[in-house]
Amino acid sequence: PDLETLPSPKTLVDGPWYIAIGTNIRGPMPLDQVKEHIARRELTPDCLIWKEGMKDWELAKNVRPIAVLFGVAAAKGPREGLPFRSETTRAGQIELDGELPRRGSEENGGATEAETMVVHSAKILVPRDEYPQIDGYTIDAVLGKGGMGVVYRATQVAMDRPVAIKVLAGKYASNQTFVGRFLKEARASARLSHPNIIQGIDVREAQGKYCFIMEYVDGQRIGDILRRGGAMDPARALNIVIQVARSLEHAHKNGIIHRDVKPDNLMLTKDGQAKLCDLGMVKLAEEDPTAPGQITGGTPNYLSPEQARGEPTVDHRADIYCLGGTFYHMVVGAVPFTGLTRSDIVKKHLNEQPVPPDKRNPSVSPKMSAVILKMMSKDAGERYANATELIKDLTLLSMGSTPMAAGGPAADAPSPAASPAARPRMTSRPTRLPSRPSRRRRLR
Repeated sequence: PDLETLPSPKTLVDGPWYIAIGTNIRGPMPLDQVKEHIARRELTPDCLIWKEGMKDWELAKNVRPIAVLFGVAAAKGPREGLPFRSETTRAGQIELDGELPRRGSEENGGATEAETMVVHSAKILVPRDEYPQIDGYTIDAVLGKGGMGVVYRATQVAMDRPVAIKVLAGKYASNQTFVGRFLKEARASARLSHPNIIQGIDVREAQGKYCFIMEYVDGQRIGDILRRGGAMDPARALNIVIQVARSLEHAHKNGIIHRDVKPDNLMLTKDGQAKLCDLGMVKLAEEDPTAPGQITGGTPNYLSPEQARGEPTVDHRADIYCLGGTFYHMVVGAVPFTGLTRSDIVKKHLNEQPVPPDKRNPSVSPKMSAVILKMMSKDAGERYANATELIKDLTLLSMGSTPMAAGGPAADAPSPAASPAARPRMTSRPTRLPSRPSRRRRLR
């Protein structure tokens, strides 16, 4: 929110933390409650926050105790170059390497910390004696840790290649619902072979734990890129979204609906290749949507209306909506809807229209904005009919042409230049045009 729209801190009751989400003020609240808002992703690094002793509202990412909770380097600290200490979060204990770069140092190209917002690589502290022993693989390091388990980087000994191994947490090993989802992700990944989808390699049980071996991607999540740098250049975002749309086209043709497309489930390699990952919420074509235990999947910030309603017959168009919400976040630097609770956000996906992206970021063209809004239509029938149709419009955008969503030609109608009937028919001998009478003959 704009500072001018918020009350002066002088009007607030002295006490613990206040947070501003949109134009709504919440507080006072203890730090533990702030942590809960962060865990539910209701409080972002760019929200405003205030506490007794602070002169004015400040971005959460610039307030050191709060920045620690986000796992980002604070732009302001007790002193420059202070090591960033480890903290315990809901995702596990995280230790951040190194020190914050000093202002104007050569390490950050002479820029200030506030300009670069340098984020150090995180190491999840898992003792080596807890690394799983998997025949044919050597565990090298921990890549990440979440509520359902740990992801390791490993080496496949026989092929001498790096792989990633997702290990289901032991506490879920006896829960058939979690085991079923884990195995379904592995099998769905294995039946898809596409350059923009992380490839599944193997699934097995080791030491009583379920392990899913997959392609290792040397890159970063789109979500991490957005959290560090805000909105992407629209052309770069478009290139990524085209690749993801192609991955969805392949998945849909193979009877798989992802149902949880979002920035944190998209990887970007160092050479710019996008990879769709985390198929834990997939729906298979052969599944009975009315069977007990079925879930509609999705994450509130990108959830399609039909998923929000819990409709069992969610189809591939839900993925198009989620990708539209992701595209929106990439070019605007913020999610389409915000709210104090998950329920607030879901209600907005059901009932409210998002602010057009070009109104929030002038660098987004009206044509691109029109495509995003069509992807995010409340009525699935008003979205693109399939990923193939979407790809055609995205390609037109990339070429500078007018997409169907912005009043361009129908996606399935061939352009005049490409239509055989519109091209002159060539013969073996050129037709001789009648000669033009000379000037002397016309004068007679």
